[in-house]
Amino acid sequence: MKYKNGLIPLGYRVIASMIMSICVILSIPYATTITDAGHSMHYGIMTLILFSVFTFILFKAISIMNLRLLIISSIGGIFFSAAMVIGSDLTLNRLDVSYTKLFFSVFGFAVLLAALLAMILYYIPAAINYLYNSRIQNSGSKYFTSSLSYFLIVWAIIFICYIPALLAAYPGLYSYDAPFQLQQYNSGKFNSLIPPLHTLYMGICFSVGKNLFGSDSAGMLIYSLTQMLMMSAVFSYCCYFLAKKKTPVIVQVFSIVFFAFFPVNQIFAICTTKDVLFSAAFLIVVLFTIDMVMDSKKFFSSYLLQARYILALLLMFSLRNNGYYAFLLCIPFLLIVFRKYFLKVFLICLVCVISWNIITGPIYAALNIERGDSREALSVPIQQISRAVVYHYGGFTDEEKSAVTDLLGKEDQIKRMYLPWVSDPEKSNFDTKTLNSNLMYYVKSYVSIGLKYPRTYIYAFLELTFPDYYPDFVYKDKYGYILYQDRPLTLQAIAGGTHVVKNSKLPALDALYDNIFGYDSYQKIPVLSMIFSQGFMFWLLGITMLICLYQKRYKILLPLFMLLALWISILFGPIALIRYLYPLFVALPIMLMIVFKNKDKTEHA
Repeated sequence: MKYKNGLIPLGYRVIASMIMSICVILSIPYATTITDAGHSMHYGIMTLILFSVFTFILFKAISIMNLRLLIISSIGGIFFSAAMVIGSDLTLNRLDVSYTKLFFSVFGFAVLLAALLAMILYYIPAAINYLYNSRIQNSGSKYFTSSLSYFLIVWAIIFICYIPALLAAYPGLYSYDAPFQLQQYNSGKFNSLIPPLHTLYMGICFSVGKNLFGSDSAGMLIYSLTQMLMMSAVFSYCCYFLAKKKTPVIVQVFSIVFFAFFPVNQIFAICTTKDVLFSAAFLIVVLFTIDMVMDSKKFFSSYLLQARYILALLLMFSLRNNGYYAFLLCIPFLLIVFRKYFLKVFLICLVCVISWNIITGPIYAALNIERGDSREALSVPIQQISRAVVYHYGGFTDEEKSAVTDLLGKEDQIKRMYLPWVSDPEKSNFDTKTLNSNLMYYVKSYVSIGLKYPRTYIYAFLELTFPDYYPDFVYKDKYGYILYQDRPLTLQAIAGGTHVVKNSKLPALDALYDNIFGYDSYQKIPVLSMIFSQGFMFWLLGITMLICLYQKRYKILLPLFMLLALWISILFGPIALIRYLYPLFVALPIMLMIVFKNKDKTEHA
């Protein structure tokens, strides 16, 4: 029997909504940090209000439900609920919660999240129709055109909007790895751990400033201005791309405002971290991939477009190794999506892989560029072993103790330096040469410890990575995660005497930035704090992918999977930072374009 609305008749819908609402309320203490699970939320007026709201949401979701919607929204609801429950569990240090309680907590909160996702998936077509028929669309579309003048105007607007941030932090934010990069440039001894291309670019900027104007501060200013020009140009090209693809005007307006005024964009535009230009290169690759998806015939018939794509990929690889690893994860999907052009895609991938290995092999060797220590890729196992030492060292065998001492040092040293959310302290003591001298012996010890303490290994991985998928994460180290910072003079001295003097031209704005971003106080801003969360940006990526799945727009999933592949590669890094996932932030307008643009028939092929 079929019913006019939903899969379930009215009376059963009401009863089911009420029962599921109670399940959601019972799961809230385990899925949030609003209250500890040890305190009851099973009484009081707030519970009654939540019960009413949740019952209404669940009733509406059940009323529109169909089998496909149920499956896809449930998958998303379970995944996001697991992220919330695990994240709150780690935040409150409830590490002894039983698997049974964990399962029911995830299931209970997943009911609410699945209902909300179902409503989003169901009503998106109506939202698209509204945007394309709105007054702003009819009156504004003539101004948002894919013309050179439009690109130049938007470029100028974004660049000008970054000037106040530059004046506030004048001559720019000399931070993160900049001192070490300049040390490499000044000594001529480059190391591939930090992208040599970025080190060269920074070194040239500082050399010009030193030679022409006699100061490192002038070099920092040159770096800031040139990076502002490049970032604003890439962002303007993204806005041009949205206009070219006839994206709703409201999305285009939002994109310009986002690129120009979002404080993270303004701050990173004048910051020396390599992740900024890497994010711009990654965005270009994503845009070119969308072009490839939407007009495959044109792309694969043009050697120029294929060469452009290869060069963009190589530039992305050159600015951060994660770009290369993310691309490797995407190769099977490229071959599947473009199986009609299998040979050409295969050759493009082959050229990229071979070219990059030649660059990092013979070319780096010829230029005397040292290879980075392979321990940089071992953050997760280093943390897992260290956590096992902290909690279970007494249960190690003599062989396991010996292996751990060889690689990481003595027990007391490991326990003293262990920080759950960052691997750098332990990693700095890791002996790579010893590992390589008898690899299988140490791998065997790693595996044997993990088999005895699998939960410890799991928690070590989760604690290292959960800011990347848990939107409510609050940073524990106010100095390690700040966006708006300058390196201490002690680190500046390391870089061969390089000295950048901060001389703010807008002290009030500088103080505002420092207050909001210098000590992570932006995390205390209700609602708005979410737009600064890499975990929330990952959720937006996941929701966008679910929408494409529900609408059977399978080909357009490819550029989104590139972002997902980058996220996966970041999980194996030393720490979870906003700058590592900055590509997800700058790709937000692309996600909105994919969600709200009228479907293209090529996306379903």
